[in-house]
Amino acid sequence: MPPDDRESFVPAPPSGLPVDYQNPYAPQSGSAPHPFFEDLNAATPRAYFVPILIAINIAVFVAMGLSGVGWIVPNPERTIAWGVDFWPLTTSGEWWRLLTSAFIHFGVFHIGFNMWALYAVGMFTERLFGNLAFLLIYLFTAVLSGITSIWFEHQAVAAGASGAIFAIYGALLAYLLVQRSTFPTGAVKHLLRNTLGFIAINIGLGFYIKGISNGAHLGGLATGIILGAVFARPLDPARRKRQAIPKLLAGVALATAMIVVGLAYIPRESPGMAGDVRFTIALDLLAPRQRQAEAKVNALVSTRAMGKINDADFAHQLEIDVIPTWSDIYNRLNAIPITPGSTNGAKFQSAINFARVTRDLFTTQAALMRHPDKELINTYERLAAERHKIIQERRQDHADQNDGE
Repeated sequence: MPPDDRESFVPAPPSGLPVDYQNPYAPQSGSAPHPFFEDLNAATPRAYFVPILIAINIAVFVAMGLSGVGWIVPNPERTIAWGVDFWPLTTSGEWWRLLTSAFIHFGVFHIGFNMWALYAVGMFTERLFGNLAFLLIYLFTAVLSGITSIWFEHQAVAAGASGAIFAIYGALLAYLLVQRSTFPTGAVKHLLRNTLGFIAINIGLGFYIKGISNGAHLGGLATGIILGAVFARPLDPARRKRQAIPKLLAGVALATAMIVVGLAYIPRESPGMAGDVRFTIALDLLAPRQRQAEAKVNALVSTRAMGKINDADFAHQLEIDVIPTWSDIYNRLNAIPITPGSTNGAKFQSAINFARVTRDLFTTQAALMRHPDKELINTYERLAAERHKIIQERRQDHADQNDGE
C-alpha cells in the first residue's frame, strides 16, 4: 500500500499581482486606493477559515507524530487508522475517509509545502468568495477530489490537502473569468498567468514524479472551477448581497449532486478485502501492546525469582497489568469478521486463538498461585501446550513463507 501524496511541490503564490494584491489592506502609495480594494475590504474584511484549516492540519499532524506514526516517512498502515483515503475501506462504508484524508499528511515536508500553498492562495481567494463560500468550496472539493483519486488510483493510500488546494486555484481561475470586470486593469492578466502557470507545472510534475495523485489534482481543479463559477459574486455591495442566498443554495445543491453521482459510480472493492485490511491494521497496531505485556511478564518472573514479590503479589500484577491487555487484544481481534475463503483466514484465526489462549493461561496462572489445586494445574498445562503449539505453527508458517520468497 504505497503512500500517495495528493500534493505536488506546492503552488507558487500569484507573484505577478500588483503591490495592492500582495497587501490588499493597504492603499497604493501616493494615490487613492482602487475601488476594488475598498469593495474587497467591505465584502470580506478578513480571511478567517484559512488560518483555522491550517491549524487543524498542523494539530492532526502533530497528534499523529506523537502517536508514533512518523514525522518524516510515516508507516502507511498506521496512517490508515487515522483516516487516510484507502479504496477497500472507503468504498466498504467508511466514506468519511474522503474528508478526513484531506487533513492528513505524509511527513513534515508534505504538510509544510501544503500549508504554505494553502496560505499563499487561500488568504486572497477566501476574501474574494466570502468566508462561508470559501469554506464550502474547500470541504466539498476535498471530498470530490478524494472520489476522483479513487477512480485513478485504486490501491494507493492517499492523503493530503492538495486536491482542495488545486480546487482553490480552480475557483480563483473561475472567479477571474466570471467576474473579470471586478478587477483593476491589468490585474486579471497577471493573475491568470500565475494561476495557469501553477496548474500546468504541478500537473506536469504529477505525471513525472511517482507517488503524486494527479487524479486528486485534476478532480480538485475541475470541481473547483465548476463550484467557483457558481459561488462567484461581484464585490459591488448591492449586487453581492442580492446574490448571496441564491448563489449559496445553488453551489451547495450542485456540490451535493456531484458527490452523489461520484459515489454512485465509484469503483468498489469486495467487502472481503476490506475485512482483511482491517485485520492486518489491527495486528500491526496491537503488536506493541503485545510486546509490552510479554515484557511485563518477564519482569515479574525475574522479580519473583529474586524473592522480591510473593505468589499473591505476582498474581495481583498479572490481573492488573497483563490479563486486561490480552483480554482487550482478543476482544478487538475477535470483533473483526473474517471473510470466508480469505487467503489470510488461517493466519487471522491463529492470532485470535493466540490472544484468547494467552489471556486464559495467565488468568489460570493467577488463580493457581492463590489457590493451587489439581484442576487448575491440568487447565494450566493444557493451555500452555496449546499456546506452544500455536507459536510453533506460526514459526513454521513464517519459515515456509520465507522459503517461498
